[in-house]
Amino acid sequence: MADPYNGKNGEAKIMLGFIVRRCAAELGHTPTPDEFAAWANRQRQNGRSYCLFGKEISPSVAKVMFSQPG
Repeated sequence: MADPYNGKNGEAKIMLGFIVRRCAAELGHTPTPDEFAAWANRQRQNGRSYCLFGKEISPSVAKVMFSQPG
């Protein structure tokens, strides 16, 4: 299994890019860190809510995610 913390591994960056694009498609524009955090923290499936990253993220964490190259 690939190590998502390995700086040489692009898989985690590809997945994050996919998630940001999915958010943008649902919002209709490129999300701000505030919008992305709110969107990621309130996903729903089969009538249940969940956080996309397993726990809530803050807008400051979303900003760090956006600043990562790739």
